[in-house]
Amino acid sequence: MRCVASLACLFAVLDGPAFATLYHVSPRSGDDANPGSAERPFKTISHAVQVAGPGDEVVVAAGTYHEVVNIGGYPNAAERTVFRADPVGGALLQGEPGAKASERKTERCRIVVRRPNVTLIGFDVRDTEEHAVEFVESPGGVVDRCTFRDNKLDGAFFFRQDGGRAENCVAARNGRHGIWFLGTQNGVAVSNTLSGNGASGIAVGNSPGVILFNNLLAHNGVGLRLTGEGTETVRSDHNLLVGGVIGHRSDATWQEANAGTLEDWQELSGQDPHSLKGDPLLRDPDNGDFQPSAPP
Repeated sequence: MRCVASLACLFAVLDGPAFATLYHVSPRSGDDANPGSAERPFKTISHAVQVAGPGDEVVVAAGTYHEVVNIGGYPNAAERTVFRADPVGGALLQGEPGAKASERKTERCRIVVRRPNVTLIGFDVRDTEEHAVEFVESPGGVVDRCTFRDNKLDGAFFFRQDGGRAENCVAARNGRHGIWFLGTQNGVAVSNTLSGNGASGIAVGNSPGVILFNNLLAHNGVGLRLTGEGTETVRSDHNLLVGGVIGHRSDATWQEANAGTLEDWQELSGQDPHSLKGDPLLRDPDNGDFQPSAPP
């Protein structure tokens, strides 16, 4: 049909990209049949994912969510999609209770991102059998002010992508790594608290160009674990480390070198010239207070 000079055609010509939409989720007052407005929110984060596209923001109200959130689609997305807990720390993803009070079904409470340019703000993820938050081939992923506790594998896991940023997060008592970059280039971990993680606070494997800056790493298996291709391009500094460092460079400059102290690591690698060694005496990590109570 040929377009003629009409008001409808004028709107078609002038119409630009759709404005970003703000969606709301609430486990208490929501319903996935709702439009997702502040007055009539969705019930689940997963439903909001199906609706929200690049450029949109999803505000997630306080409460407990028993779901695996898979954020996919839009493989060429240039605009950022934001999922924000309000208040920060109020949205808890945690497994459903088990048959006994001491048991918990831990497999159903995590976030998996397979969409470019996704930001997660303020979520608390606990007790999953997997990674708490997993970015898979999702360039530009950001996790900000999130908490990952008592998960079987890792806190934040960045896998096979360009970019990936963890900032102002807490990863505590996870079975493996607090933050793990694997096959990822140009990742960033800045101003995070990594405490009591089984294998390491931050692990970098075959991930060139990663920057580790201003992180607190206390009582992990080791503080930093840097291995594989591209290790020589990793930049680490201004961190506070309690515990050793393991490094393994693929170019044979040093192999399987276990630097038990910060001084050994500095001499061996040339990294962390301004980092400090000392116990910050976290106030009450068992009950979620990871603020230092003493200077390094």
